Amino acid sequence: MKNKSIELLFLRHAHSEANEREILAGRVEPIRLSEKGREQSLQLRDYLADFNPDQIYSSPLLRCQETIKRAFPAWQEKLVLDERIIEMDYGKWSGKKLKKLSKEPLWATISSTPIEVTFPKGEAFLTAQQRIKEFIEEITSATQVAKKVIVVSHGDIIRIAINQILGRDFNEFQNLRITPASRSLFYFYPEGKDKKRPVIDYINREIESSKKKKNVKFQLGGEV
Repeated sequence: MKNKSIELLFLRHAHSEANEREILAGRVEPIRLSEKGREQSLQLRDYLADFNPDQIYSSPLLRCQETIKRAFPAWQEKLVLDERIIEMDYGKWSGKKLKKLSKEPLWATISSTPIEVTFPKGEAFLTAQQRIKEFIEEITSATQVAKKVIVVSHGDIIRIAINQILGRDFNEFQNLRITPASRSLFYFYPEGKDKKRPVIDYINREIESSKKKKNVKFQLGGEV
């Protein structure tokens, strides 16, 4: 008999006011969805209805909650807010323009060896990695009751999680493209011969995939 799987769908929040203004939002509140993001959330409805999750875990930040509430009308009975998948605490960098931040000396270290970085008055990437690792291990364990799970989070958080699932060096996580409102689907088999061998269905599936992509100028915080 085939081993039972856990389907884990990562959903980045839809396009936000911070994305629109090209600022590093971090945990600054309130950051709502932009007009584009509200439309993206509605476009996700049919897909999420078909996926029909048993459980939804979301970052507590408003832009994530607003995304899932618009995209999945049945969210109320299935939603759990989890601090382990909240956005990075960028400290003094929070709320500032990415264009300005990209000129800071620390930016080069973030781009090359983020594992060494702690943001001024903020969080270390290593700390974020640890909380995300704990969260993923918990929701993909053999004791997990929910078999179809949605995780609504942020660009950097999802990239760190996927990078870890793929078994890559931490410093490579920024090579992953995770755009607003994109979906990434994995299958986990917590028991049997396929244990610890997740299957990748897709990564960064976008709503408007046919449109020409603009060059990615900034990576920190996820593509804008």
